[in-house]
Amino acid sequence: MRVRQHADCHSRHRASIKVESMVSGTFKLSGWGYEGQSVDDLERYLTTSQVVALVDIRLNPISRKKGFSKKALAATVEALGASYVHLPELGNPKENRAGFQDPGSSAHSRAIEHFQNAVLSAPAAEAAIDRVLELLTKGPVVLLCYEMSESRCHRAPVIEAITSRKLSKLEI
Repeated sequence: MRVRQHADCHSRHRASIKVESMVSGTFKLSGWGYEGQSVDDLERYLTTSQVVALVDIRLNPISRKKGFSKKALAATVEALGASYVHLPELGNPKENRAGFQDPGSSAHSRAIEHFQNAVLSAPAAEAAIDRVLELLTKGPVVLLCYEMSESRCHRAPVIEAITSRKLSKLEI
C-alpha cells in the first residue's frame, strides 16, 4: 500500500491524497478553497477532476461571496452531475480559526491539536469521515472550505484523518 501526497495540477494551494491498495483500489481526495476564486473556477476544477461529490466542511455553509452559500453551491454542483454534501461535523469552530492563519507557529500547532481533539475525535466527526469514505468508493471527492491555502485551513487535518481511517480499515 502506498500513500502519496502531491500538489494538484490546478493550483499550488490545493493538495490531494491518493491512496493505493491491492485490496481496495484507489481513491482520490482533494481540498479546494474558494478564497480568491469564482464559481466558474470551481466548476472547471470539479469537471476536470471528474468529481462525484463536493463535501462542504464549513461549519456554517454561508458566504458573502456570490455562489458559495449552501443553496447556490448545491445547485451548481448538482448541475454538473456531482453530489453536494454538507458535513458541519467536520467544521472548524470560529474560536479556533485564527490559529490556522500562521502555519508553523505555536498557535498553528495548538489550533490543529484543538481541532483534532475537540472536533475530529467526536463520534459525529467519525461518522462524517465514514460518510466521506463511502463517497470515495464512487469516485473522486473534493473537500471545500474558504481558505485557499490548505496549510492555513482545517482541510489538511480532515484529509489526514480520512486517509488514516481508510488505511486502518484496510489493515483489519
